[in-house]
Amino acid sequence: MKHAMRWVLAGCALISFAVAAEHPDATLADAEKGDAGAMHRLCYGFLYGEEGRKADPAQAFRWCSAAARTGIPSSQTLLAEMYYLGTHVAKDVEQARIHYRAAADQGHPHAQLMLGRIAFLEEPRDPAAFCRWTRAAVLQGYDKAFDVLKAVEQDWRAQNKGGPKGYCDSVLDADTEAPAVSSGETG
Repeated sequence: MKHAMRWVLAGCALISFAVAAEHPDATLADAEKGDAGAMHRLCYGFLYGEEGRKADPAQAFRWCSAAARTGIPSSQTLLAEMYYLGTHVAKDVEQARIHYRAAADQGHPHAQLMLGRIAFLEEPRDPAAFCRWTRAAVLQGYDKAFDVLKAVEQDWRAQNKGGPKGYCDSVLDADTEAPAVSSGETG
């Protein structure tokens, strides 16, 4: 009986191997046919070594770029992150800004927060853009943005002895020509 069971298990293993060889990775096949969702799953999987994939910088960049071109905000944000942090590509703040902006304009809260961060930390600094983008992310309930804005406001009030206005109120009052930013809502 044990001998027969071994043959059955060996046969099942061979059949599984043959089926896998006949049916390549469905996500990869779908992505190669232009399926934007599949492209995004490959982007994420190769970037973070998740979804049954090993981290692969070249494949992550390939699929994040492809998915970003289809307009998927999460993919645009991941590609921007790669550029901003220099993850698997040369650090390029301007490319990061472009891709974060594409996602932020579609209401992606993390992209909005990151545009605010870039405006606050990178040259040329733009305090009004920091406030507008970070507030847009807060309005969507993004906790990380709330925490960042709260920390900046607390620091501002401590430095200014609790003045009547917070940092963003002061900055935005001084920037009367501030263009509006998207919070993801459509009219």
